[in-house]
Amino acid sequence: MNKRYAAYLAALSATAVIAIPLASAETMNFSDLDTSNAHYPAIKQLVDRGVLNGFPDGTFKPSQSLTRGQAAVILAKALNLETSNYTKQVFNDVPSSSPYFKQINALYANNIIGGFDDQSFRPGDSLTRAQMAIILVKAYNLRLPEAVTLPFRDVSMTSGYQHYIQAIYNAGITKGTTANTFSPNAPVLRGQMASFVVRAEAYEPGQTPKQVKTEYSSSFEMEVVEYTNSQRKKYGLSPLKVHEEVMNSAQIKSDDMSKNNYFEHKSPTYGSPFDLMNSLGISYQAAGENIAMGQTTPKEVVQAWMDSEGHRANILNPAYTHIGVGYAAEGNYWTQHFIRP
Repeated sequence: MNKRYAAYLAALSATAVIAIPLASAETMNFSDLDTSNAHYPAIKQLVDRGVLNGFPDGTFKPSQSLTRGQAAVILAKALNLETSNYTKQVFNDVPSSSPYFKQINALYANNIIGGFDDQSFRPGDSLTRAQMAIILVKAYNLRLPEAVTLPFRDVSMTSGYQHYIQAIYNAGITKGTTANTFSPNAPVLRGQMASFVVRAEAYEPGQTPKQVKTEYSSSFEMEVVEYTNSQRKKYGLSPLKVHEEVMNSAQIKSDDMSKNNYFEHKSPTYGSPFDLMNSLGISYQAAGENIAMGQTTPKEVVQAWMDSEGHRANILNPAYTHIGVGYAAEGNYWTQHFIRP
């Protein structure tokens, strides 16, 4: 039996639960968005500032690919750029009649965005993750590192964008799509862009990625929340809301398992998950824990939990209203903490 398969089996153990009635979740004024969405806090912040808006049908479409033109509008607003002074056409496919004309020209004048060799901008194309890295580095003056030490096997050292990806990785803006892939050609989604912009705004030179993460949770953990709530929705259950203190307890547990090379619910450092939560001052009427080791993506780990009766019971427990998720890349340790305050 190989180590990964053994780890997968070890992840299929259950933990204690306490049955309590379910509470409803708060929602924002978009029919397809509520507090269970990984990017809700960032979206709300940017909507409140007038940087983002939704669609005429009352939706936000957080999982829709973001176009290059839409990205230009978001950045111009987020940076509060003056756009009224630009009247000369720069790109052959962005005429003055384009809704993106002024924003694209303003960003171009500030050396934040560029076009293609054929003098086009392609505003209707999806913004790729590599392009996102470049424009965020330029927009927020992130320092380009001299050395590239990325863990991503799909980022070539001759790609031309490797230093930009290293810069946003160092700043904690994104960890990548898995522990060892960045997916540079994949499209950026609307919800993701909100989180990326907010993290870039929050970053200050000298911060470590973990410091940024405590304020704006990383994409891996939040993707686990998304997949978990997707499973709950299938069974007619209300989504779990992210609880920052419980996010912290789950991260502490994952880091502890990784550091001390163990895999079980009782920590040699903190005791049971309930002992850990109590030590952090987390009050709850119901609580539970799922752990896993070896899975490399949020989707894979949630599916592993759903394939286990005990873990599935935690995910689908109507008693729980809040969730925290922790991930330690060294060893791929995952933790879900559930509570009802």
